[in-house]
Amino acid sequence: MPRCDAWKHRANGGLSRQSYSSGMVKVTDIGGLEGRMCGHLAASLCAFFAGPGCDGAGQKGGFIARTCPSDWVAAEQALLAVGVMHVEPVGADDAVTRAVFSMNAAEMPDFLAASIGDGDPRIVQIVQSFVAIACGGYSRDVLSDQRDWFEPPPGYATAMKWLARHGYAEREQHAFRWTDRIGPAMRASQIWNHQDRSVEAIERIERDAECELIWSTMPDTLKQGVKSGRVSFFDLVKALALGWRDGRWRAHRGDEPFELSGQTLLARRIFELAGRSE
Repeated sequence: MPRCDAWKHRANGGLSRQSYSSGMVKVTDIGGLEGRMCGHLAASLCAFFAGPGCDGAGQKGGFIARTCPSDWVAAEQALLAVGVMHVEPVGADDAVTRAVFSMNAAEMPDFLAASIGDGDPRIVQIVQSFVAIACGGYSRDVLSDQRDWFEPPPGYATAMKWLARHGYAEREQHAFRWTDRIGPAMRASQIWNHQDRSVEAIERIERDAECELIWSTMPDTLKQGVKSGRVSFFDLVKALALGWRDGRWRAHRGDEPFELSGQTLLARRIFELAGRSE
């Protein structure tokens, strides 16, 4: 029996295909393409929250732990806004509520393709939450926050394909590179600075330069102690907190009170330099 496909526009800007075969009608909902992208990003967020210690989030009925970073809270709000989570009471007390997933992660692309049209402002929230989590260093599987080509971890491959399809990244086979279109989301998440450069990468470069200066100007007694192992990690952290100020070493007493403000990162790098200089 002959088969034909009829296409019609949806109100939200997507398409619905009606396939007629053997006298029966089957409707395959294509929906808004940006909405489908949003669904894949939401699914990736949910898969992330399904990890250890995250209370089974990512599956219907799961929830995100309350004691969590602000980026997680923002992601929860974004997922609530697009309707893949909902608020329900905890126990018999209606005054205590929590947000739970309304569906499994695998269902989200179809759901959001049908419910979110191209240009919907909620897509901005999902994109921003996605890069905040995926590039924010919250797990071993992270996306690059720099402008060079990179290959994403398998769990983020589908999301990156959809981001590339909508101009947020370039794609070359299995590799991707961020474009200017992702800039607002990266800046809002404080991952990029106003020049669209990785804040973490810049801080790392500046920290490495400072450590080179610390090591090259370090008093000989302290330097030899670090190289020989007589000076412990904590000893070096304390020495940095007391003696390193404004780009130079100053005289100090070991019994002075001190506060820590990044010295542990400096000390870790200096021990690496000490090992390299042997």
